[in-house]
Order: sequence, then structure tokens, then C-alpha cells
Amino acid sequence: MFVIIGFTACKKSPEKMLVGKWKLFEISMPTAIDEAAKKDLFEKVTFTFMENKNYDIVGLKEGGTQGTWEISEDGKSITSKSSDGEVDISTITEISEEKLMMTQGDTKMGFKKIE
Repeated sequence: MFVIIGFTACKKSPEKMLVGKWKLFEISMPTAIDEAAKKDLFEKVTFTFMENKNYDIVGLKEGGTQGTWEISEDGKSITSKSSDGEVDISTITEISEEKLMMTQGDTKMGFKKIE
């Protein structure tokens, strides 16, 4: 009984697991995207979620995107607000210490933690 309690007490919350730098490795969207464009995205796109609730996205827009983020109490969605006021809500379909899978509208994205 103590072993089970010990393991569940040590498991990190989704919020703690989210903090770090993530590299895009998978993307699926309703509009066609060719393999060369996917490869380019996989090489360039990173999402960094910081403990202070700021984020930095590199590789999607010129100059990157910065803003703030928060995760829902149930750990199933991320609300981000960019520095220019754009608000996005992404649904977390899977999160672990090494992998983050989420959807935003009809777009599905997979990330691997690199830092």
C-alpha cells in the first residue's frame, strides 16, 4: 500500500511536465502539407513553456511568438495569449515527461521534449 501511494505522490502534474522546450515531430492538418514543408517544420519549430507562465514559439512566424500560458485544472487544455493579444486553446491528448500531443481545431501536433 505504501509503495502505491509513494509512486502516485511522486508523479508530476501536467503543468510541471509541460515546462521545458519541445520540438515538433508530428503534424496533421486538414489542408495538404507536402513532405518537404513538414521536414522544414520539424527542423525549425520549438515551443518553450517557462515556469513563470511565459512561452516562446520559434519557427512558425518571423521573429517567433511570445506570450503567456496557463493549463486547465484538469490538465487537459492549454490557453495561450500572445503578446499581440491572440488567444488560442489547445487540447492536450497526451502528456508525459518526454512527449506532448495536442490538438488545436483540426490540427494535431506531436512534440518531444528536448530540454
